[in-house]
Amino acid sequence: MLGETLTSVLPLLALGPLLILNLYFYPGGTAEANFKLRDKFLRWVAKRHDILVPSLVADRRVETGEADTELIEGAEHSVVEAEGFDVLSEPAVTCPVCGQTLSLEEAPEHEHLRVDAGSV
Repeated sequence: MLGETLTSVLPLLALGPLLILNLYFYPGGTAEANFKLRDKFLRWVAKRHDILVPSLVADRRVETGEADTELIEGAEHSVVEAEGFDVLSEPAVTCPVCGQTLSLEEAPEHEHLRVDAGSV
C-alpha cells in the first residue's frame, strides 16, 4: 500500500524543484535553452564553412566609436564657433561654401546664395 502511494507522489515531489531549477538556470524557460543550443550549433556550422551571418555575430560585434568621436568633435567645434544662442540678436545665415555669416538682408545678394531668375 505504501509502495503505490510513494510511486504516485514521488514524481510530483521531484517536479516542483526541477521546475524551479530550470527557471533558475534559464529564466526564459526551456525555450530559451533550446534557442541558445540552436544558435550555438548554427554559429559552429557558419564558422566551419566560413559563412558570415550577421544575425549570429551581431551580439558579439565591438564598435570602436571612431565615427561617433568624429561626429561629436564636429558638433563641439560648431558650438565653440557659435557666439551664443541669444534670441534677441539679428537672424543670420551661414554660407555653406565659404562659411561667411550674413544677415538675412545680405544673403540674397551673396554670390554663393544668389538665385538666377532663369533657373527657378
